[in-house]
Amino acid sequence: MGKPLFSCIMPTKNRAKIIGSVIESIINQSEQDWELIIVDDHSTDNTWEVVKAFIAVDSRIKYFVLKNGTGPAAARNLAVKKANGEILVICDSDDINLHDRLEITKRAFQDGADIVYGKIVAINIINGKKGSTFLHEYSPELLKKINIIPAPTAAFKKVVFRKVGGYDENLLTSEDYDLWLKFMERGYSFKKVNDYLVIRQTHESNISKVRSFTKRKQDLNYVRRKHKLPTPSLEETLALITNKKNRAPYQNEGPIKFWFTR
Repeated sequence: MGKPLFSCIMPTKNRAKIIGSVIESIINQSEQDWELIIVDDHSTDNTWEVVKAFIAVDSRIKYFVLKNGTGPAAARNLAVKKANGEILVICDSDDINLHDRLEITKRAFQDGADIVYGKIVAINIINGKKGSTFLHEYSPELLKKINIIPAPTAAFKKVVFRKVGGYDENLLTSEDYDLWLKFMERGYSFKKVNDYLVIRQTHESNISKVRSFTKRKQDLNYVRRKHKLPTPSLEETLALITNKKNRAPYQNEGPIKFWFTR
């Protein structure tokens, strides 16, 4: 069997209750030229037992345990080391991949992109409530101010990932934002697709809820210092968002405090 086109990269920790449905969303893709690399960051539940049942019937699924370091950056870097595919696809262990995600992504890469991203819809798995969805056109100037690439929908060429040095393992959050900035600084091409690719399942153990605001803010400030980016103003950022409906989320108290204060 030759190398797959896609390597789906899935860090996980204590996701036994929901990882099965996520794995099934990869198995059921309309595009079948894939492998799934799962890296477990020291789960204390029965995540392995769930994954093992899938491995028994599909050899494209591979499972590793993170030996050194913790957090999604270290887990994803290990997954990439184990990956055989040309294109790396971010597949979080609590997000459902829509049936044609890989097919749509494949077409976008055939148009010459280095990084591809698309739409996401959030659903609270406790009460079933859907969250608002929006997607920014790619803009280097806007990316310097806020993270406009929804990581759960992203895919990128393995060769460009390696050239920029992968994920920064000093980060527990904002590791995706740091990676996009490294891609941008090297001049790699981003392509937005106007399709829904992923259903984000929101719950109380999402990283954004587990990590404190202080830690997330520290990581964001670290990324900005690393890339020599000042703290932007709300006004100059909103001026760069061409679709007016996409401005609304950044005018709430939480995002203002996170993105536009030191």
